[in-house]
Amino acid sequence: MDFNTIIYFIIFILLILVVSKFMNTSASEHNHQSKPNSKIQSYPQNQCADERISKTEREFKNVVNFLQNEVSLRYGKNKNEKGYQQELDGRLSVLNERYGYDVHYEAVNGKHRVDFVVNRNIGIEMKVHRGGTQVQKELFSQITDYAQYCTKMIGLVVNVTNDDADVLRLEILDKLKYQHAITSKNYEIIVLNV
Repeated sequence: MDFNTIIYFIIFILLILVVSKFMNTSASEHNHQSKPNSKIQSYPQNQCADERISKTEREFKNVVNFLQNEVSLRYGKNKNEKGYQQELDGRLSVLNERYGYDVHYEAVNGKHRVDFVVNRNIGIEMKVHRGGTQVQKELFSQITDYAQYCTKMIGLVVNVTNDDADVLRLEILDKLKYQHAITSKNYEIIVLNV
């Protein structure tokens, strides 16, 4: 073997290695991109695993996440539901600033008045829990009634008692599972302790 043959042989081996490396990288990128639902999209304060998630579902997840993780309300001894609603109205302006969502306070549809409506399809009904089962009954009735106007519903319970928030949430969810106007994936119950 002469010197030129050795050089050509080394170049040929290097070329095979480079092409092999390129093909492995390209194949792994292609496989990653071709898998349905494998891409994770990042939304502000929220990650959704399915990139084909509907716009309404994405909005609902963003609103639920915002209410659960970023909203706190101040306790007031004589504060009523209207006072908490007005405080929340100010907090919900973040949804408009962050996402461009259209938020309406006391949206009226016929004889019904939903406390808040986000982008014309997500209703938020607020109740103040002071003990007893009144909040559960009211949310059951209102979520059932408002399901014809809003695709998604959020029951936001302001807990001014020492009652356990998780227990209260589960009791309300248990009551709601017996209504048939809206499926359980289309509503959420959030309990905020104040």
